Amino acid sequence: PKSRAACAVYPATTESLTQAELPEAAKNCPRIFPRRKPRPSSLMSGASFMARWSPGVAGEVLARPYEPNHPAVRALALRGNRLYVGGTFWSVNGQTRNNLAVLDARTGELLPWNPNPNGEVRCIIARGTTLYLAGYFSTIGDSARVGLAAFQERSGKLTRWNPNADGPALAMAIGGRTLYVGGQFDRMGGQARNSVAAVDLETGEVAAWDAGLKPPRYYIAHGNWSWPFVQGIAVHGNTVYLSGWFSEAGGKPRQSVAALDSRTAAATEFDAQL
Repeated sequence: PKSRAACAVYPATTESLTQAELPEAAKNCPRIFPRRKPRPSSLMSGASFMARWSPGVAGEVLARPYEPNHPAVRALALRGNRLYVGGTFWSVNGQTRNNLAVLDARTGELLPWNPNPNGEVRCIIARGTTLYLAGYFSTIGDSARVGLAAFQERSGKLTRWNPNADGPALAMAIGGRTLYVGGQFDRMGGQARNSVAAVDLETGEVAAWDAGLKPPRYYIAHGNWSWPFVQGIAVHGNTVYLSGWFSEAGGKPRQSVAALDSRTAAATEFDAQL
């Protein structure tokens, strides 16, 4: 019997070689080739998808300090084959869409829904059959909605849910039946809340939970004010994490990042010491 000591597994590039063209050491060896993966058939895979999926977003951003002055997409939410897109823009694929649109996630085709918020959309969350928005808007179509709004996902209709913030909302996170909202506002639902609040997902009612961020809003000069803002929220178990700019949260010194009890709003022992 012939020795197999000189045998080797040759790469797939030798598959097209004839017996005469094979290396001498390989002529008496089994020819083993890797199994080829089937080509993707879905538009969601491969270079053909990347070439086709190209929704065109156009618009103009009102300049804010340290932010780009051009069309910007700030938020995404994926529900099945529908991709919800929020930001600051006035058209998508050559059709009018102000700051919010929905695309076919497979093809990039613009879908008919056109809610028309009058300001930037910063955050989108889909929960059950409801789509929640946060941003710099004050109206959705002809309806007043400051900072927060909710839609029925299937019909695309604006719901009655309205926590009634008095300023922009920039971040949201869900914990149980509660939506934690961060932004730059003084009041939510008529109650004093310094840039972060908790509201009921179904009713929009403001919960007693109050992080008590500091410093309070204060006047600078020439009509300008400064006060804390929250632009990131995460919920894990019974803990709500906040990020933004503030010096105190939950009754303890916390510089710009904090962890609070989701039931009492008291600061936990977590302290990043920034």
